[in-house]
Amino acid sequence: MRRMRVALPAVMVGLGLASIVLGVKMLAWREAQSKLGPPVDLPLPMSAREFTVGAFTVPQNADYLVAVSADRVIPLNTLDCLLGINDALLDKCEGVPTAVNAAWTLSTDGRQVAHGLSGTERVAGWSNRVYKGIGRFSGSRGQPYTLDVKFLSDTSPLNSAKPHIEVLWLPPANYDEYGNSMRYALAKPAGVAFVLVGVVMLISGVLMGAQKALKPR
Repeated sequence: MRRMRVALPAVMVGLGLASIVLGVKMLAWREAQSKLGPPVDLPLPMSAREFTVGAFTVPQNADYLVAVSADRVIPLNTLDCLLGINDALLDKCEGVPTAVNAAWTLSTDGRQVAHGLSGTERVAGWSNRVYKGIGRFSGSRGQPYTLDVKFLSDTSPLNSAKPHIEVLWLPPANYDEYGNSMRYALAKPAGVAFVLVGVVMLISGVLMGAQKALKPR
């Protein structure tokens, strides 16, 4: 029993430090996740033919999508067609030519590292805005990139929908969106709790050790 009392302050200090480290890691992970928003989200000038995005970086090593997005102020079927989202089996875009026919290149340090044509990319998404991918690339964190987009079509039909050029993080195939969302929501309160508990345990352990050291023998 005496040995357990002697070791208790050290155990409290060790557990307190471990709890603080775990809490800090949770908070750091949440902070990193909060920065995974679009590294590029810029409005396209009206009837743009060429557009350059210079000196942007990505928040982590991952795959990214180059996309054109637009507000849902145009009937959705028409907007899909204008963005180049078309199911050939449905022929829903007959008579509505795409306004997004583009070629793009990505450069870093004056070197071209990726390029493509919008017609080869099928990724699209719908929320408060609709986006259509025009290409993708593997990005390296902290590396400065320059994106050049050349439109081979008339983009003016999209003007009322306020089109943007975006660069979006592409989650891996095994990405659990629901699980990650729950983890993100809980990371901050759990991280703060672990840090606070760790501080209390650390202080308690230090005080217990100090009291023992001052106790007359």
